[in-house]
Amino acid sequence: MLLKIKKTTLLCVVLSFCLGMARADLVSHWPLDGDANDIVGNHDGEVSGGVAFGAKGAVVHTGTAAEFNGLSSAITVPHSTELNPQSFTLALWAKSNGGAGAWNSPVTSRHDLNPDSQGYLIYDSEPSGVWAFWSGNGTKNGNWQTLDGPKVKVGEWQHIAISYDSMTETKKLYVDGRFKVKQNEAVFPNDRTPLNIGSGSDYGGSFYFDGFIDDVALWDNVLTLKEIRDVMNNGVPRGAPVVINFSASPSLVKSGQIVTLSWEVLRADFVSITPGVGAVTNMSGSVVVSPTETTTYTLTAVGDSTPNATTQITVGVDVEAMPLVLNEFVADNKNGLTDADGDHADWIEIHNPNPFAIELGGWSLTDDPLRPNRWEFPSRNVHAGEYMIVFASGKNGALDASFRLANAGEYLALINPDNEVFSEFAPTYPVQFNAASYGIPSGSKAPAFLNPTPGAANGPALMEIAPAVTNVTENPPQLAEQDPLTINATVTQRAGVVNAVKLTYRIGFGSEQTLLMSETGVGIYSATIPASAYSAGDMVRWYVTAGTSDAIPFGDEDPIDYSLVDSPRIISTEDGTMFYSYTRRAGADSVTLTVEWSENLLSWETAEGAGAYILAGFEAGTVREFLLFPPGTRGFARLKATVIP
Repeated sequence: MLLKIKKTTLLCVVLSFCLGMARADLVSHWPLDGDANDIVGNHDGEVSGGVAFGAKGAVVHTGTAAEFNGLSSAITVPHSTELNPQSFTLALWAKSNGGAGAWNSPVTSRHDLNPDSQGYLIYDSEPSGVWAFWSGNGTKNGNWQTLDGPKVKVGEWQHIAISYDSMTETKKLYVDGRFKVKQNEAVFPNDRTPLNIGSGSDYGGSFYFDGFIDDVALWDNVLTLKEIRDVMNNGVPRGAPVVINFSASPSLVKSGQIVTLSWEVLRADFVSITPGVGAVTNMSGSVVVSPTETTTYTLTAVGDSTPNATTQITVGVDVEAMPLVLNEFVADNKNGLTDADGDHADWIEIHNPNPFAIELGGWSLTDDPLRPNRWEFPSRNVHAGEYMIVFASGKNGALDASFRLANAGEYLALINPDNEVFSEFAPTYPVQFNAASYGIPSGSKAPAFLNPTPGAANGPALMEIAPAVTNVTENPPQLAEQDPLTINATVTQRAGVVNAVKLTYRIGFGSEQTLLMSETGVGIYSATIPASAYSAGDMVRWYVTAGTSDAIPFGDEDPIDYSLVDSPRIISTEDGTMFYSYTRRAGADSVTLTVEWSENLLSWETAEGAGAYILAGFEAGTVREFLLFPPGTRGFARLKATVIP
């Protein structure tokens, strides 16, 4: 096994991010100045039914407003969990033409599951024409919890705000910058339906608002009264500044050579670049510098909301870059890292050991030495110190290689823009196994098996990996009462010498017993459960584990159940009770039991770890499914069914 690394001089650039994202507590802002776009969170709305933009706004700082006809006008914003936070504040300006005798909703985000409804909404409501804050508390008692405030001033602009604190389960309603009323009720987040501006119901098809709406904003926390008044008097903050781009070209130069720094920022009032540049007047632009030594430039953007955005980029002067490293890969990914589609795709990790970024345009990965450019990287940087993941999935994503990795072993290489092999596993890497990666261990240059660490530094080499256990006997033939039960399994050596293969079995709900298994063929192991261990009607369960001297035993620890009399897993005893049991590892898929009753049942219940089911009145022929364990849990369940006498 050979890993080659070639040194060369690279064009390099440092880009380290300390970005101030759109203000953490300001989720969305719909100014309604000519469209239904969200200028903070990208939750843009879809306009329908004749919304008219361009009306005079509520106050000078809100721009223009949108007019809703009370019959069909609506703005629909697709559902997002971001629009339904645990705690929140919603604020807007509204001028109602409706008043008493109507159910007009300027904003609704609800899911009506009577009696388990969810979400929040504002009504200009009947019968008395007041501003009302409605909410659903999910599965708690009651369907809608209503909080009525002051009367609507028909034909006048009013500033409306509602808030909910999930810690104290407190709802509050504010009108025109004044706290009006509160209520101690839970609000359960809307889990599915859109947010509607200018209409109500789940999907915005009724409870249309008649009037004008301006400057709708949503925060994912509870604003204070002072903050609500500030929003009313000065407008919704734009959100924290964001740096879209800060780059240097060229990024590696000789002393005194000209470098162009380029930038683009959003929502900033002040932008500066240090050292040597100072304040710049535009939100996007470029400036020329001539560094005489390796220099880190810092761009700082300041806006009307915190935090500030800070980004750094380093220009290398008269320096040579360290080589990129083909650091780690997984070629048999069954239950590890997932890609954007949730698939367990194989992956390759590229590490940049430099204190500056490297442009990957022109670089490629290949699993064929005769096709060095089999998959080319898109034009992007691998940042300083980054461990970048490329999925070997055959998909079309930006960082999805066009080939898959062979777990039986094959060639793998990183190729530079000059078509030179920069780093490779040659002539092939060894056979790969699930739950293990292969790459460069910490403190070593020789490749080895590793514990997978995608996106992070590698750990030490694994000297041993527990063998794989497959083909465990599942459905042995029906036995006579004095026949022994022979269990076979296939054990595949991975890394390290197999030193113990064990069969663990259990009769009924008794204690576990363990037998050493003997190798009866190449990789085939066998053990016999003696006939004296069980009787007719007993349930026998078993699993097999195998290990090396130091590795953690590996095996199919989900037991296999077997009955000498009845169908597998369900055992009938003399007192008319049927039993089922299942033990499973954490991290496995969910376990669902399907049962068909042959006799009428009085009840069905669970005990010892699973969620309880107490169900009555099942007739013969009924088929039901029970979720014993949700995904990722570990436990043991004992189920009991009692037959009606």
